[in-house]
Amino acid sequence: MKYTAKHICRLLGINRETLRYYEKEGLLHPEIDENNRYRYYDDWEINYILEIFQYRNLGFSIEEVRSLFEKDTLDEYIQKMESRRCSMQNEIRCRELAIERSSEFLTSLRMIPCRMGTYELIYHPAIYTVPLRKNYDLFFSEQYADVYPLVLKNYEFFENTVHIRQEDFRNSTGRYTWGFGIEERWAEALKLDTGAMDYVPEQLCIRTVIDAGERWNFNYNLFADALRFIHADHLELDGDMVGYLTARIHDNNKFCRFIEAYFPVKKTS
Repeated sequence: MKYTAKHICRLLGINRETLRYYEKEGLLHPEIDENNRYRYYDDWEINYILEIFQYRNLGFSIEEVRSLFEKDTLDEYIQKMESRRCSMQNEIRCRELAIERSSEFLTSLRMIPCRMGTYELIYHPAIYTVPLRKNYDLFFSEQYADVYPLVLKNYEFFENTVHIRQEDFRNSTGRYTWGFGIEERWAEALKLDTGAMDYVPEQLCIRTVIDAGERWNFNYNLFADALRFIHADHLELDGDMVGYLTARIHDNNKFCRFIEAYFPVKKTS
């Protein structure tokens, strides 16, 4: 029996563009009436349509489906299915990591009110950083040319990160960089190539949260209270400060940018 494209689309809930696309890619070969240009699909073609959707839902590319239809042996078919199964396992693992990462980020958001204006001594985990801006200006370096696409592909595991070097704080230069940061454990779990990234080891830090407020408002003065606390507690800076932009929100018509800041410290002698 033969069926029109309209009949097939209504029966399967698909559109004609999809059928035309698969035909263009050489996966379907309907009979075309030379008089009215209607396309007719027989039971054999319907089987192909269903199998295309099955393989596409499994994540096979058009090229892989074409190869399955036209030339693959049983062993090659088995290899493709095994490869896809491994890919799905990796996808599940990545989603599990993303859920864990999301839970930790949610905790940071909920703790913002508690950490505002308070100072806690904790160990900050080792991270990798990738700079993107020096103060307000973008800069481009061949060192990071291949890193930015990697960051964007795995952005849910990265933080929007500010980095202020210890000597800049001491000399009040006003210099800082904005970019990206990822904890070493996430980079290892995702098997990311970190060769071109900058490494910051685990450090004993003072943690606090500050509100950077409106646009163009970021400067060293935002951290004055934290630095006063550090000196009053007989501590001194012992490394570069890093901070993470955790949220941009509006509170009573006021724009807020919350930064979770970490200051490496040691006891003064």
